[in-house]
Amino acid sequence: MRKHGIYMSTPEETRYLSDLVLSQLPAIFGRIAAGGPSSKFNPEDLQRYLQTHLDHTASIASTTEAVWEIDDDHDGKISWDEFRTAMVRCLQDQHAREPQQVFNVVLFSVFSGGIGVLSQQSLKGLLNLRFGKELAEDKLTKGFGRDKGTGVRLDEFIHGMSSCIA
Repeated sequence: MRKHGIYMSTPEETRYLSDLVLSQLPAIFGRIAAGGPSSKFNPEDLQRYLQTHLDHTASIASTTEAVWEIDDDHDGKISWDEFRTAMVRCLQDQHAREPQQVFNVVLFSVFSGGIGVLSQQSLKGLLNLRFGKELAEDKLTKGFGRDKGTGVRLDEFIHGMSSCIA
């Protein structure tokens, strides 16, 4: 179990989450960039992905900020290398200091199966893997309130995850 940081997941849980997320990154990047691994995506592409694949309406200002957070070469677009590097850094970040906006979209995409709603069961599983079983129930209550049985949409997920790390 981790002794430092906000996450208490076991090394096995951390490895499983990393493997799961990393295995799906190429497909998620391809859906956002719509041109394969040699292409890049911009804020408009991210906005389109959120609407088309996750049934989430985002402003161009919010997607511009999300892209800016991980745009290492400052060209206004995200390459495969920038995307993968940012996601690996978030997976390894024990103190929630890395930019989380695109990472939370990726987590939501992986655990919702890309259908726009994250089931309560999938949410609990994600929180177990991200925070460890000891903290998951507390994070569920703190970030997401009571179990409504209706699932969680992306905007609720982003807000809830922000509450979990605050």
